[in-house]
Amino acid sequence: WSYHMVGRQKGWEGAWPEREGKQLSRIIHLSIDVLKVHPRNIEFFDDIDGETYEMFKKSIKKDGILTPLTVAPDMTIISGHQRYKACKDLGIELVPSIIREDLTDEKDKLKTLLAANFGRLRNNPVKQGKVFAEYEKLCGVQHGGDRKSNQKNCGLITQEEIAEQLGVSTQTIRNLKKLQTLSPELQQMIE
Repeated sequence: WSYHMVGRQKGWEGAWPEREGKQLSRIIHLSIDVLKVHPRNIEFFDDIDGETYEMFKKSIKKDGILTPLTVAPDMTIISGHQRYKACKDLGIELVPSIIREDLTDEKDKLKTLLAANFGRLRNNPVKQGKVFAEYEKLCGVQHGGDRKSNQKNCGLITQEEIAEQLGVSTQTIRNLKKLQTLSPELQQMIE
């Protein structure tokens, strides 16, 4: 695959400072053809559709992509699936992207995907609960904390710390977890 380097775009200076001690890559334009949808994205997040999607596409057509996609070195999209979909539909061939060189491990890719997209306004509560349950699992917290495993992603972490990482209250997390205990029939009614 190949991509066209454009360096930092005007107005983006300082827009992507170090994040948790990791310097993010420059903003570059990647061919839409080299990008891959994360295989588990749809499992956790709903696509925008209908009038909302049409308005979203009009915005991109008029103003372009305002927030670059985040991709792993293997060109798997971590954040920006809806922007990618709209660009494909609009025939846009190059999209501004940031390659996160630190995302080579599949668990790290999934954890970052979940954290980056948690709380999306259009996502249904059952899927939000599923996102949280998977994120908690990736962090080594299961049933009050898995103190025996050797999870490298987060080490020992509390539900309060996860709530802080995801930007929600612990009460929201408790409510989302309760949804996961409902029967599939009840979950479908909520969706």
